[in-house]
Amino acid sequence: MEKKNKIDMMIGLCVLILIIFGYILVNSIMLLNETGNIYFPNEDFSAKNFNLYFAPNENNIEKVLDTINNSKEEIHCALRALNHKKLENILKNKENDGVKVRLFIDSDYMGNKDIYLPYTRFSSSEELGMMHNNYCIIDNQIVFTGSLIFNNNTILQNFHDILIINSTELASEYNSDFWIMYNNQTTTNKQYRKEFIKINEELFVKPCFSPYENCQDLIVDAINISKGEINFAVYSFTNEKITKALIEKELYQNTPIKGVIDARGVVKTTINYQIMDWIKVNIGKRRIHTKIFRLGEDLSITGSMNPTLMGVGKNNENILLIKSKEVSKSYESFIKNYAIQDYGLNGKTYY
Repeated sequence: MEKKNKIDMMIGLCVLILIIFGYILVNSIMLLNETGNIYFPNEDFSAKNFNLYFAPNENNIEKVLDTINNSKEEIHCALRALNHKKLENILKNKENDGVKVRLFIDSDYMGNKDIYLPYTRFSSSEELGMMHNNYCIIDNQIVFTGSLIFNNNTILQNFHDILIINSTELASEYNSDFWIMYNNQTTTNKQYRKEFIKINEELFVKPCFSPYENCQDLIVDAINISKGEINFAVYSFTNEKITKALIEKELYQNTPIKGVIDARGVVKTTINYQIMDWIKVNIGKRRIHTKIFRLGEDLSITGSMNPTLMGVGKNNENILLIKSKEVSKSYESFIKNYAIQDYGLNGKTYY
């Protein structure tokens, strides 16, 4: 009997060790997943003069850093945040190598002494809106934009999209916006650009810069002309005019719509997701930081601007309307496979 008890104890101990080992293994995998060392999403798309990447993904973030590090003459960056040691060191080293580095950073990061390069300027802390852009122009040729924010606390924790585009014409458009902010110029409101910029034979883009260009109408007009299912993944959504365009698209044209907003971006003026079954609310750990609208089979919108009143009317923001079937497919896949998940629930109040 005593021998049997010892055997039972040994078996129980082995089972306990296996359980503990399994728990450690599972949590280690989850930790790797949370810190971005498991690379996903995998919906990236590349074509001539154009690259679309998604994060959290350390490899894709490195591609942005490499692009900036390969600059030869000038780097112009308008950034909501700059709290990222590797990027800070790249910018300081490029300045020391003779590359003219000009930075325009939101005033929230004025305390970061590591980015006080000779040509760094900050937005005014007295303005109602914020400097919410996340873009760089490299050598008047390459534009990096999207939703990626260079903050060590969030860069590998949240969903982002990243675009690297080779086009002197597009770079010129972004440089014009950069100089308006950098030189604190006053600009009258104007209509957004009508013509697309050709990136390659199958891909065209149209930029818009708020608050002085009417980016709200660009989004509404794109919704109105779109053909096919609409998907979106945005952090916050309060804009009534864009909401109305989506409702009318569903109501009068029977357009399928599936979208997700992040619970941490929900406020009292948020789009009424409780009564719209085509909206999910992300309550997971990984925040939706993208500002993507996938509009049918060949139109997409991305950039730094959430569809909010502040986004279209007060903040310094940029968006891109992209005409490309392949880009549309990538965004559709990202939204459906990653952004919209089972933990998105309707009918619950989050504020």
